[in-house]
Order: sequence, then structure tokens, then C-alpha cells
Amino acid sequence: FYLARTLTVPIQLLAAGTEHVAHGNLDHRIPEVGDDELSVLVRSFNKMTEDLKQTTGELEQRRRYMEAILADIDVGVISVDIESKVTTFNNAASEMLGVERIDQTRSYKELVRLLPPELGKRALELMNELYSTTEKVVTAELSLYVRGNTRHLQATATKLLDESGKFLGAVILLNDLTELISAQRMSAWREVARRI
Repeated sequence: FYLARTLTVPIQLLAAGTEHVAHGNLDHRIPEVGDDELSVLVRSFNKMTEDLKQTTGELEQRRRYMEAILADIDVGVISVDIESKVTTFNNAASEMLGVERIDQTRSYKELVRLLPPELGKRALELMNELYSTTEKVVTAELSLYVRGNTRHLQATATKLLDESGKFLGAVILLNDLTELISAQRMSAWREVARRI
């Protein structure tokens, strides 16, 4: 019974520890018992849990850093995963499209339904073109009426591929060209006036 307990107790502790880690408790540690093979296994488990906690913390820190960058840049960023679920929709995209912030459970088609019909149709065509072509990047010019103003956007859709070339999703970058186009028109009118 004593020998059986020296084997079964550490194994039960390892099983319980694995359950804790599986449920996200990376602070769980198993007390070390003895100095046989099972104690080596327990030490390895504790070391693995510590490494996993550190890696998870670093990944979380990187994710928050990327979200902070995406939230504050002037370029609209929309990303969708392989199932066409929206995974990123930053403040600039929200402002440019006149759409409230959306949660990450919506599909791209649901997002498109929130847009004016003509723009929504063009946005779907852009994604269909990206999925059907062998090209990695597809660009389109979009014009829309948002909050009383006409906006001219350049949408660039890019395929996201892993190292082996497997499709992971897409990212759409929106550049607001309204001021640039307005300046070009003004320059053209100035040239016309000068020639007259």
C-alpha cells in the first residue's frame, strides 16, 4: 500500500495539475515529492507551466501593443479570418465607413450589411475578387457618403498566408484620399483659371 501510494499520489497530482493548466490556471504548481523518476516528472511539469505562463504573458503583451498601434493609426484596418469572421476593426475604419465599433463575432457579410448598399456590394466584390484570383493583393477605389460628406477611399485587400502558402484570411487597408482628391481638383481648377 505504501509503495502504491508513492506511485499513485504524484500521478494523481499530475493529473489534477494538468486539469488546472487546461482550464487556464498557469499559477498551479505541484509540490515535489521524493527524488525518483516521478519527482523529475513533477519538476518538468512545474517548469513547463512556468515557461507557458511566461510565454502567454509575452503574447498578451504583444497583442495589447498591436491593438494600441492599430487603434491610433489613420489607416483603416479590417482583418478577417479563414471563416470570414472580422478579427480586427480599428477606430479609423469605423470613422471612415461611418459604422459603429463592431464585436469580433460578426462575419464580414454582416459588416457589409451595415454599409450603404452600393458600397456593401463593392466591398463584397473586392473580397470575392481577392479569393478567386491568384494575386495576393487587390486594390479598389470606393466613394461613399458618410455623415453629410462624400469620402473617397482606396481599399487594398491582401491575402494572409502562412509559411507553406496556406490561406489564413485577409486584411483590408482603407486610405482616405478625400483631401488629396480635393487638392488635385483645386489644383486643376487653378490651372484652368490661370490659362483663361
